[in-house]
Amino acid sequence: MVRPQHPQTRQVTSFQAKAASASDWVVRWFPLILGGYFLLHVGLRLLSASNLGLDEAEQIIAAQSLEWGYGPQPPLYSWLVIALFSVFGKSLFALSLLKNSLLFLGYLGVWLAAKRIGGRVFAAVATASVFFLPQISWEAQRALSHSVLLFAAASWTVYIALLCFERPAWCRAVALGAVVAAGVLAKFNYFFLLAAICAAGALYPEGRRFLLSRYAVGAAAVAAGILVFPALWMVEHADLLFSRVHKFGIHRGEAPWYAGPYSLGRAAISFIAVLLAVYLPVFFLKKPTERDAKGGLDRRKLRFLTAVLVLALVLVFVAMLVSGTTVVKDRWLQPTLFITPVLVVGAAWSRLSMVRSTGVFALAGVCCLAIVIALPINMNRESSKGPSAHRIPSAAIAERVREKGIATVLGEPKEFIGAVGYHLDTETIASPEYAALQVHFDKPVLLIWRYPPSDEVPQKLKDLYERLYEQPLLRTTGTLVHLPYKGYSDTYFSYYELVVPAGGESSNR
Repeated sequence: MVRPQHPQTRQVTSFQAKAASASDWVVRWFPLILGGYFLLHVGLRLLSASNLGLDEAEQIIAAQSLEWGYGPQPPLYSWLVIALFSVFGKSLFALSLLKNSLLFLGYLGVWLAAKRIGGRVFAAVATASVFFLPQISWEAQRALSHSVLLFAAASWTVYIALLCFERPAWCRAVALGAVVAAGVLAKFNYFFLLAAICAAGALYPEGRRFLLSRYAVGAAAVAAGILVFPALWMVEHADLLFSRVHKFGIHRGEAPWYAGPYSLGRAAISFIAVLLAVYLPVFFLKKPTERDAKGGLDRRKLRFLTAVLVLALVLVFVAMLVSGTTVVKDRWLQPTLFITPVLVVGAAWSRLSMVRSTGVFALAGVCCLAIVIALPINMNRESSKGPSAHRIPSAAIAERVREKGIATVLGEPKEFIGAVGYHLDTETIASPEYAALQVHFDKPVLLIWRYPPSDEVPQKLKDLYERLYEQPLLRTTGTLVHLPYKGYSDTYFSYYELVVPAGGESSNR
């Protein structure tokens, strides 16, 4: 005799069925959902603020000329900017399309790699969990550029490495070489991931088989062929390459011995804190008793990725000690910690039924909605330091440049000069970090700067002028200019300017 179900039991069963159905729908259409989300962000960026952010403005300087290198950052992101500008013109749309395309590729790479480990359900849950990493889901969308490209290159490196270890083939080896070159040309901390993959691969028979094969030699040859000319440029312009080394706090005399390890630990915890907070309760749940069609996991590949993560962090730690680095920022750990969601979901997989996976998708959706709402607010908010960078009166400054008949603008900081250059058409712009552009630096010249807040031309800007024109800067004091921030009438943006006429004598007129 079959007992009738209690009404409450039927409600629970009905809820579970609906939740499982919703989860199944997300899994089925996950790549398209991702694509739609990042396409939404392209439009959102155009509606949020017309001025450029700091990283966006920096690319305006580099995009004036196709070079093997530009400054302290590798050149690939700038090459991509130039490519999109050639199609869509110098526009915010091109910059936003590039960033969101790379973010989509980064998430897609995680999805493909995770699918090799546990199938489509595992891939969707693990990739959705990347939204619990604020440095990728929020900070990359809000401000970053080269790190966005790095994320895409790193995720595809892991995916293609898994393919090569599974079954080596020439097409896979060539793809691995190309993506390795892309990673190196994205950001230099990619080397930690690459070294960790090679070291971790050597621990497993499949990895050793590939690393000791002709396919690995072919992959290395492809990467070397792509990197040879950028590498030569870096050797010739070492001064520009190391111009930002101060950010690492190397050899700070006043820093205690534990400053570096403490900074590394704090950065790593900060990077994955939200992810851990989401999944920690899962480990206290009972394993589901219902039959589940999720499928099993390839634990061997999970152990490989765990080894990659551990070895990469060890390499970062050793490099930090050897170099004397005392400052580690969480975003610098992105090329290693981005795989943490795959490992955490793998550890929690036995407790994640299809119903519970719906909860992960729901939380990821909440994160996405919060980002969509918060991003325009962040771009237009006023902080204790004043209006945001998106409110700089860059168009008004550009109009002053045109009125003065200026041919070249030299500025500091680079974000400032880039924001102004976005509104210029024929004028050349440059900053000390982008001093190797092969463009015409005609006169008259305008020097503009904000820091230090003094009418004296900053030494870096003075050195840039004298390097470009091979003559001393006769006058070294500028005029203070006040212009209202965009959208404000009583809050002013201040900077200094100095005009050097075509004849060479400095003027403030």
